[in-house]
Amino acid sequence: EDKEEFCDILSFPSNPEDLFTLQYPIGHGAFGSVYKAVHNSTNKLYAIKIIDYSKGNNKENNNMINYNYQSVQQETSLMRLVNQSNYRVKYYGSYFSRKSNTLWLILEYCSSGSANDLMYSMNRTFSEVELATIMEMVLQGLALMHKKNLIHRDIKGANILLSEDG
Repeated sequence: EDKEEFCDILSFPSNPEDLFTLQYPIGHGAFGSVYKAVHNSTNKLYAIKIIDYSKGNNKENNNMINYNYQSVQQETSLMRLVNQSNYRVKYYGSYFSRKSNTLWLILEYCSSGSANDLMYSMNRTFSEVELATIMEMVLQGLALMHKKNLIHRDIKGANILLSEDG
């Protein structure tokens, strides 16, 4: 099991651009873009969610940046709480890049993509057995969150990610 941890959101020991090489975008969400990346010293693959905080200096943008920062802080705190689950994308840490004014969240790379991606690549919907298998794992992850009085609020095929071994 991968036990590697990176720095905390409030640590600034190095620029993430020096530690990781971004390969290509693999997703886009409300708070930023996600890239497949290689950790330069270990050659291990990670998914890196990059959130841009350099969107201008007017009051509306600053309010949105503060909202985004608070949301990301909450998200990373919640990720740490459920990080021990085998049914949750692993969170390894985060870096703030002073060079680009971006926050880099270091996550487990799920090489098989999402449940949506898999269904589209097979050019069919899931069978009942396949769906039951996926749902069993999703429910295992949700059970841990519910034990900690957390809810997900965005369960959908695009957010069900599959590792290489399923």
